[in-house]
Amino acid sequence: MQQLDYSILPVTTTLNLDDETYTNSTVDAMKIDPSIEFDRPGEKKATQQQIHQYLSQLNPSGSIIQDLINVKFKFNIKTSCVAQYDTSLESSFYRALRQYRKGNQIQKQGRPKLLNDKMEIELIEWVKRLNQLGVYPYVQDLNYMAINLRNKYKNEENQLGSIDQTYGYNFVKRHSELKFGRSHNLDKMRARNCTQKVLAPFYIMLKELFGQYLPLPHFIGNIDESSISQFRGKSKLQISVIDDNAYSQPEQSTGIIGATIIPFITAVGSSFATCILLDAAKVPEELQMFTTQNLFFYPCGGWNTKDVFLDLFKSWIVPRGNKEEIDKWSLGKRITADY
Repeated sequence: MQQLDYSILPVTTTLNLDDETYTNSTVDAMKIDPSIEFDRPGEKKATQQQIHQYLSQLNPSGSIIQDLINVKFKFNIKTSCVAQYDTSLESSFYRALRQYRKGNQIQKQGRPKLLNDKMEIELIEWVKRLNQLGVYPYVQDLNYMAINLRNKYKNEENQLGSIDQTYGYNFVKRHSELKFGRSHNLDKMRARNCTQKVLAPFYIMLKELFGQYLPLPHFIGNIDESSISQFRGKSKLQISVIDDNAYSQPEQSTGIIGATIIPFITAVGSSFATCILLDAAKVPEELQMFTTQNLFFYPCGGWNTKDVFLDLFKSWIVPRGNKEEIDKWSLGKRITADY
């Protein structure tokens, strides 16, 4: 194929910008060598919210890829910023941009949209109603809502059993006017202080009651979207196990924020997982729906201190894990009385 002369490309080639003409700076931006790095001097940065506003100023072309390219050239936005608007479309966007810069017609890129405009509006209204009730859905909640919304309008043979897990993330990015349950908004110091120094004194006292068995909590995962996805897809009850004596959480950058899942080994040798929720931390519906009945949820107020675990063992762990032994040993009464 003969190399095109970019200097003679028509100003309005393949792009429909409401019959508007490009500015000189935009025309100059189109006269490029495709081998040069995409971001160019003079282009400006833009956030996802700003790009969303730019998109709303244009008539939709029917292709989000085409619309993003329109935004890039009309508003002189850095390519990397536009590509990050929807990470699930990033590679398709770059491929389409290369074709456009070669003077080729932009073909339909990637998979079709999960939700059409009507469905997306319905999902937005759904989230608004939840917000009014004080419910702020998590990313996995949004994925679950989206797939159910889509399947509602599809025949049985066209229904999906799963979707791209990035849909919920991108929905959150596109709709800053809505409220979502974002774990990174919780206090970063919560649920990271499960150190041996804090817990060991309490375990020593419990060992006197339980004999040789010591109910050590092992860190196995945290309530975030990736963990929930692993619970769903692989039916795992253990995630990111550190070692048999793992009292502490990982380093701060990857530590637990707001909630911790812990399997407790009880006096009779049985074990079960318990999700400890601190203060405002919430469990997304996905986790409750796709895990075993042996995963219990316990809401705790305050900080992750020895007092929290003391209360946890007295009122929850011991009765749950030693139900058959309570009458024989009166463990519940003894612990309550002793501590």
